[in-house]
Amino acid sequence: MTRKLGLLLGAAALTATSALLGAPTAHAATTATTDTCGVNGTTGTLWCNNNAPKALYAHRSFYSDFRDNLRTTYSSFACYGWGDSHQGNSIWYWTQGDDYGAWGNIWSGHVHIDPNLAIRLGMKKC
Repeated sequence: MTRKLGLLLGAAALTATSALLGAPTAHAATTATTDTCGVNGTTGTLWCNNNAPKALYAHRSFYSDFRDNLRTTYSSFACYGWGDSHQGNSIWYWTQGDDYGAWGNIWSGHVHIDPNLAIRLGMKKC
């Protein structure tokens, strides 16, 4: 009985210490994050808040064909690539739309992370 009590108290102390010290979790070990955005270290996928609703385009240009709409304000972005420049930024992300499930490009300025930081955190290039 005394041994079981000692083991229980030891486990409780270890749990409390880990919580206080902010021990890393399995998620933290594989994901680089900033604020509400993160890049999965295994897949290179960016998860981030964005300015939805926004249109998704067939190519990395506002002048290309419409593909779908992004309506969720926290979304995944599979990869990045360079396209038409807008406000000095030419990085676009590839993501799946919410209305039809079609894939398309969204200008990175609509996503709440500096695109250069997303790349440094390990976002995959298309």
